[in-house]
Amino acid sequence: MQHVTNHYVSHYFQKQHPAEPLEDLPPDLFSFPPTQEKELLKKEQRKILREEINRLTSHDQRIARLKLSNATDQEIAQAMRFASALRN
Repeated sequence: MQHVTNHYVSHYFQKQHPAEPLEDLPPDLFSFPPTQEKELLKKEQRKILREEINRLTSHDQRIARLKLSNATDQEIAQAMRFASALRN
């Protein structure tokens, strides 16, 4: 039985393609899209952020949403002055 097993395993490995060094493979071969776990964590973080923003005053909510949309401080100031002028 040992002889048959050795023959089978030997034959199996002889049919295999030779190993290729990792250094010879293109680097983008090892890049993977975000895992499902990372996506779920991001989704949970966004949910928590939305909940916390909703707890702010409407004035602070507006500022937070402008900041999250990458508005500059100057753009936020202009938007808030415009909103203030509309209320008066």
